[in-house]
Amino acid sequence: MHQDAIIRKFITLYNSCQTAQFIITHWPDKEERNQRACDAYVEALNVRPLAIEHTNIESFRRQKQDTARFSEVCGSLEPELSAAFPYVVSLIIPTLAVPTRTNWNAIKKTLREWLLAQVGALPFGQTNHHVNGIPFPITIWKEDRQGRGFGVARTVPIGLDTNDELTKIIATSLINKNDQLHKYRSNGDETVLILETDDIALMNHVIFYKSFLKAAAYIPMPNIDQVWIAETIESENYCRFICFNGPDSIMENVNPSRWAIGKNHSSYWWAVIEREKAHK
Repeated sequence: MHQDAIIRKFITLYNSCQTAQFIITHWPDKEERNQRACDAYVEALNVRPLAIEHTNIESFRRQKQDTARFSEVCGSLEPELSAAFPYVVSLIIPTLAVPTRTNWNAIKKTLREWLLAQVGALPFGQTNHHVNGIPFPITIWKEDRQGRGFGVARTVPIGLDTNDELTKIIATSLINKNDQLHKYRSNGDETVLILETDDIALMNHVIFYKSFLKAAAYIPMPNIDQVWIAETIESENYCRFICFNGPDSIMENVNPSRWAIGKNHSSYWWAVIEREKAHK
């Protein structure tokens, strides 16, 4: 989802959970090309302006690149084979499996031909395969139930510690954005950082929050007053905001109480983190 749309949705939510009514007065990053500026400057009567910065957070490094390659190789197979089998079939490939300098059209053609020729004879359930001409292993999940359908998906390779890697990615963003928001905080503005994740397969607010806490524990953030997460699904125009750090009144309005997010619940989350560390 485009960052401007996310920020506009954020302002609508923000206006609903406190009394001031903010409006976007300008987009500094677009107007001040030669400076490190925030993405949106937002003002309301008789309150501090908001300097808002948005950044997209990958669940693991090179995720966006891998998604683009995956979509190029496998994306068109879904509509092409949606009615090819009299049962539900899923093609699963490992994350980070598609190498550079790959003839994507050749891989797509080989996969399509292999699926049409071989899936009918495969048993129901999960089977693993190495196909000539395909530079990565594939998994087929064939469901023994009525209906037609074909889907493609990725798995995370064994050994990829997404949580630790996510912590490092968030930490890098906090360092960068704390520096970028310095001039606004120095001017007395309220600074807001929105971390976006569009990874509905690997990510949820619990994983993200634990990684944020671990990153924030050793990254100073004197220039960031509020930190929010935006969970987005572009195809559905979906955007849900969660406040990880901000005024108590706003966090209570925005976050479900059962999620126990915020400073008052930090001891609970650090106990969870320590238990997970002990079991690694």
